[in-house]
Amino acid sequence: MKNKLFLITLFFLSVSLLFAQTTFEGFDGFPWNTNVSEFLKKYPSAKETTGTNQIERNERTFQRNTDSVIRVYRFFDNKLYWGRTVYEDPALETEKAIVEKLIEIYGKFDDSNEWTENNEEYFALWHDISSTFSIEVTEIKYFNTYGRSTGKDVFITYENTKIRKEADDYFKENKKKNIEL
Repeated sequence: MKNKLFLITLFFLSVSLLFAQTTFEGFDGFPWNTNVSEFLKKYPSAKETTGTNQIERNERTFQRNTDSVIRVYRFFDNKLYWGRTVYEDPALETEKAIVEKLIEIYGKFDDSNEWTENNEEYFALWHDISSTFSIEVTEIKYFNTYGRSTGKDVFITYENTKIRKEADDYFKENKKKNIEL
């Protein structure tokens, strides 16, 4: 009887562990909070693209081109908190496959939005995976001055919302120092 009870308990424990598997929180195999030197150990040829406004925000940005996508990595205070995968002018089938794969991994997306700005049409889907992790998929269609389509890009943006808030607060506090009243 004890052996049966042990086996039944072991079975339910293994099943519950299977279903308790959590989603990886990070980008491109790097967990959130990975520092720049750990990142550069894996991708020493990544190109730093940090702009002046990012220096003011205590951020560093790197870009890595692969055969099929561009990957962008953002660090605040030496901690990875944001990543983006860029598909340049993907085929419609690729776009559908991207969305289907994201839904398979992360579940149904929460909301969507459409808008037009500067001869560009935007369509975005987003999903809050946890209280500190969100994903947004954005398709941007580009048009010339005659309204003719000139291409499109698809961005998949992964973000640690907690560290993003820290970055925004840091920037705001620094801006306050230079405000004259």
